[in-house]
Amino acid sequence: MSDLRHLDELTKEPWFKKPWVILGTGPSLNHFDYEKWKDYNIAAIYDAAFACEKVRVTFASDHWWGKTEHHAYFERSEYVATRIINSDIPPFENVRYWEYDCDVEQLGGRRLFPDVRTYPCSNTSSFIVYWLCFHGVKEIYTCGIDGGWGVADVVRDLYREQATPERGWHPDRENEGVYGHASGHGVTLIKI
Repeated sequence: MSDLRHLDELTKEPWFKKPWVILGTGPSLNHFDYEKWKDYNIAAIYDAAFACEKVRVTFASDHWWGKTEHHAYFERSEYVATRIINSDIPPFENVRYWEYDCDVEQLGGRRLFPDVRTYPCSNTSSFIVYWLCFHGVKEIYTCGIDGGWGVADVVRDLYREQATPERGWHPDRENEGVYGHASGHGVTLIKI
């Protein structure tokens, strides 16, 4: 496991200080203009990565490594970020991991990154906002973080099938975390 690399390493890269755009999978993603935002750091939530030619980091925090369909994220992402619960699969060079406190509990208290921050459990969209806020980002552009129901046309059928209340997907609750973290850290969210 020593070859696993932590997500926080990316905060030391020179490009990290560039402005950030977070892409969610909501219907407004259908109108995202990649050409206008391609010089920004783009963080995509799961299939939101398919709205772009290139994404800086695609975040996929659920236990998903066994599903080979998800490896499509690697084609358009400089990095893929996921939780340590996915560390049982041999790591790819561009994967970065983080530890949720609930994952450490699930692993019987064992930490894979004992010298790096453990993050509070969260859903993917609110985690990205929290992570960026914690590392000093003060303004975040968003697209596809809409609340309510529905997904953008660019998502795959696999994602669409998973994005239901029966499977635990509740965008209104997820967006509460997005806005709560931003407000609590004094960060401005700008919908595009």
